[in-house]
Amino acid sequence: MPVRKNGKLTGKTNLVESSKALKPWRTLVTHQARRAKPKGFTPYAGAVRVEVIFRFPRPKGHYGTGRNAGTLKPSAPEHHTTKPDVDKTLRAILDGLTAAGIYRDDSQVAEVETFKRYAVGDNSGAMISVQAL
Repeated sequence: MPVRKNGKLTGKTNLVESSKALKPWRTLVTHQARRAKPKGFTPYAGAVRVEVIFRFPRPKGHYGTGRNAGTLKPSAPEHHTTKPDVDKTLRAILDGLTAAGIYRDDSQVAEVETFKRYAVGDNSGAMISVQAL
């Protein structure tokens, strides 16, 4: 059985979000999800699957300089393994989808697939897919 981080299943827990970027990100997710909903959309009532592909911009240090400006260095990592943590960014997505009325509560999310990738060019952001199970 999954347990909370402190190992207890009971008791009161208060979470404080420390990232100043989290609230605007969650607000953007909510706004975009509302825009993407078809007219007359009814929130999912049962279990759902959520897939998120995060696309982060590459740091300037991943690219060459001078005549190699804009060219990815051979030493540039393939995978995005730095902050933010995938679980924190995912939580903001799930909360934003709840606020947008995609489903009633994020406890309905029974399956999740999440990827952290580097964006190609200026195409950073997140691709989000929600499906009824």
